[in-house]
Amino acid sequence: MIGGIALDLQEERDRLLEERERLLAQWKAQPTLKMLAQMTRQGVDLVLEIGANKGAFAQSLRAVGYTGKIISIEPLSAAFAVLQGKCAQDGNWDCLNLAIGEVDAETTINVSANSYSSSLLPVRARTLQIEPRIGYVAQETVILRRLDSLLPTLTDAQRIFLKIDAQGSEQNVIEGGRSIFDRIAMVQMELAWTPSYEGQAEMGHTVDTMRELGLEPGSVAPSWTDRATGLMPEIDVTFFRVPPRDTRPSG
Repeated sequence: MIGGIALDLQEERDRLLEERERLLAQWKAQPTLKMLAQMTRQGVDLVLEIGANKGAFAQSLRAVGYTGKIISIEPLSAAFAVLQGKCAQDGNWDCLNLAIGEVDAETTINVSANSYSSSLLPVRARTLQIEPRIGYVAQETVILRRLDSLLPTLTDAQRIFLKIDAQGSEQNVIEGGRSIFDRIAMVQMELAWTPSYEGQAEMGHTVDTMRELGLEPGSVAPSWTDRATGLMPEIDVTFFRVPPRDTRPSG
């Protein structure tokens, strides 16, 4: 009898743990589900990801049901090798081993200890004080391309979700793609209250540029937090192409 009770308790414990994991997964998926709803509202026909690293963002979209086309671009050789393996298992997900910027050229990228904070720009001392894993441990030579010249060779999509994770070079990505921004329906990028990298554009300047290109900031989410102070040095901002309001009187 005691053995039977112990078995029942173990089964109940396992059930509760499974339920806890299910609820936790649902909670973690909420921001991505909201993003998917925004993509649907905007009629997105392609996700173009700049600075994809190992493909975690694209995988999160797939996990909540996005089945559309994804093109991921990543300059680091080691991260790209992992990304390429994931794309090989998904017939609607392509990847390119490139950096995106304001010119077509060959350049050097600084490889960070955590990989995903690697940047074309020098990191500021204040940023390293907040997060030492952003520190650089190596450099790689990479091919740099402008979206102006690259995108027309990749796709005819006209309602693109542009995800920029360029670690300080967001403004350069935008400037190198001005002629194709009429095809961009929404953009998400990290913006810093105070520049995290040397040469990074001020947040206000980037917001003004997006507005000039016809996209308005529509949602904000936490990016990463200074564990010592609890403050957020950067935020994720999503911009949307907002259609003109119908100002005609009703009736």
